[in-house]
Amino acid sequence: MTDKDYLDPINTNKLFELKDTFLELVSIYENNKLPKVLLFSGIKGIGKYTLVMHFINYIFDKKNYDLQNNIILKDSLFNQNLRKNLLSSVINLQNVDYNQIKIDSIRGLKNQIQKTNLNDGNRFIILDEIELLNQNAANALLKIIEEPGEKNFFFLIDNQQNKLIDTISSRCLLKKIFLNKIKKLNVINSLIKKHNIEQKLAYNKLDISPGLYLKYNNIFLEESIDENLNYYSKIEKMLSLYKKTKNKIYIKITIFLTEQYFYDLCLEKDNEVYNLNIIKIKILKHINDFLTLNLSTSSVINIIKSQFNYE
Repeated sequence: MTDKDYLDPINTNKLFELKDTFLELVSIYENNKLPKVLLFSGIKGIGKYTLVMHFINYIFDKKNYDLQNNIILKDSLFNQNLRKNLLSSVINLQNVDYNQIKIDSIRGLKNQIQKTNLNDGNRFIILDEIELLNQNAANALLKIIEEPGEKNFFFLIDNQQNKLIDTISSRCLLKKIFLNKIKKLNVINSLIKKHNIEQKLAYNKLDISPGLYLKYNNIFLEESIDENLNYYSKIEKMLSLYKKTKNKIYIKITIFLTEQYFYDLCLEKDNEVYNLNIIKIKILKHINDFLTLNLSTSSVINIIKSQFNYE
């Protein structure tokens, strides 16, 4: 693995803080009560996808899974093939950088699961970020999970970025995944130590998921952004990157930086919290207008600066 492979949860060999949920899945599976369609729902980056990957490793490769410590043993041939999506028993459709799973992928999935599994055993289908499916893709998926087949099991992952289509959620057994703020901070701290990550963003101020923190922090590293820059300079950089790439992760970082900035301001000026929150709401609206109305970066920065001048 490369130095940045830790950014993809498929490469995470250690499961943090979700041991009870994992053991619950193991118990259901061992008692032959695993639902045909399981929906894991929770905010993005708290370990849902990692949980599923560990469960798959446990099912197919118990000898190389440390159940006591929830660790996938390194150099496991099964896990290598799983990460490369080379297994006939596991089909993995994963979104990358906010690009939607397309209707053609769902149609291809339908054709794939109609074929007999080479191992003639159970087959597991993983779909990440199903809340981002467009209507056509969602309808195609709905038809598949309505009749999943005798040996097909679906793990659907909802990151709550959009409202999930009701007809899909109604066909699933829902498993809510949650980490409180303390557990999130513990996971972030563990990952920083495990991978020797240089910290460009403070993670102990706000309630952020481990996965999102790693991605946001990595963007600051890759773009060589000085964490000591003022708020306006940081968000101007993020908005410019969005204009260049159209990747919404930069909008999400802008919102994160805004929340962080006003958190600090409210601590510093606790007698002005009410007014500061009003200003923050207005700024978040301007950021949304930038996204939806295709405003220029400079105009939005000027509008935000005009709201107040605490610096």
